[in-house]
Amino acid sequence: MKLLTQGVETSIRGLSVVDENIIWASGSNGYIARSTDGGNNFKFQQIYPYDKAELRDIYAFDSNTAIVMSSTQPACILKTVDGGKSWKKVFEDLRADVFLDGFDFWDKQKGICFGDPISNKFLLLTTTDGGDNWKYIDSAFSPVVQEGTAAFAASGSSIQCLKAGEVYFATGGTEAVLFFSADYGLTWKRIETPMPVGYESSGIFSIDFLDKKHGCIVGGDFTLQNAVSNNFYYTKNGGKTWEPATAMPAGYRSSVKYIDDYFLLACGNSGIDVAYTQYYRFTNFSNSNYNVIATDKERKIVFIAGNDGKIAMMKK
Repeated sequence: MKLLTQGVETSIRGLSVVDENIIWASGSNGYIARSTDGGNNFKFQQIYPYDKAELRDIYAFDSNTAIVMSSTQPACILKTVDGGKSWKKVFEDLRADVFLDGFDFWDKQKGICFGDPISNKFLLLTTTDGGDNWKYIDSAFSPVVQEGTAAFAASGSSIQCLKAGEVYFATGGTEAVLFFSADYGLTWKRIETPMPVGYESSGIFSIDFLDKKHGCIVGGDFTLQNAVSNNFYYTKNGGKTWEPATAMPAGYRSSVKYIDDYFLLACGNSGIDVAYTQYYRFTNFSNSNYNVIATDKERKIVFIAGNDGKIAMMKK
């Protein structure tokens, strides 16, 4: 693992790898970072007047075009088409109880964003023009959950778009479940999971699916950073059944990522773990705190980021 940056007053939560050269990141205090040379050099900047914002997720299309999400106060989405020199506000909701958890894209035009429930229904937003405009899906189509159920914006990876129209998102708090749509968010299927819940700080924090059948979930309780618990499960049939890891990650984990078909990584404030998919037995190989793991779409390049503006590259 090669450390690329450190010493910037931001906790990085969003990470988007376009290809071997282009990487974008976002975090607290309104910071975004961009590299166009494979991570050798990152340019950090604060987006004004959003320099106090929690930029919890980012999605980049190329070296010039990216979209970033502020979770709350304000809950908004910003877009740049000039490499971050300027940002246009493309969505904003000033209601105090709005909290955006994450977003993803199916292609260069169609994307989806979700937020914590209001009146027990998740907020759902879609775009069909590359993020220039966003609109709410009618709440009549939104999944209904129990009081106290929410989602987590810990790494921008609690939602994932797959092939056209397919998307998963995950929850925590009162219920730790997945919701799956195959029609761009118009209808949803509820998928039960064995992830422990019961506290507002516990549940599923991150998901990663290779396809709609094969995927995994990770989480725990963010108030118990070092507690080893049953916080990782994988499925081979779209969530009909779940299997636990034979050895769990070494604590709460905020991000998980299949690096390829053979092994995967999980990270959190108490370290990084690796597991081979043949056994799903996690081994801790670093105690350094990281929040988010990202790869390019072909899963050839791996970057990981965390507090203090820390970004590292990992060799496969």
